Amino acid sequence: MIKPSKKKVALHIQKLRDTIDAYKTASQAALINKLNPIVRGWCNYYSRVCSKQTFASCDKVLFSQLRAWARYRTGKI
Repeated sequence: MIKPSKKKVALHIQKLRDTIDAYKTASQAALINKLNPIVRGWCNYYSRVCSKQTFASCDKVLFSQLRAWARYRTGKI
């Protein structure tokens, strides 16, 4: 079975984290517009291999990062 390497998954998560940190004070729409091509491109690249579990774990990590971003922005949730 071919899966995305742990190193590439870690680099993808780090790139998402860096992007979210760079857009800490930006609007929600600006952050979404910046993250969309990153996530879509990575998922399209690895769509031909067995990566369902990898996508699920990356989704979980991205959700927690965005939730932390929302808490920072609003002070709620």
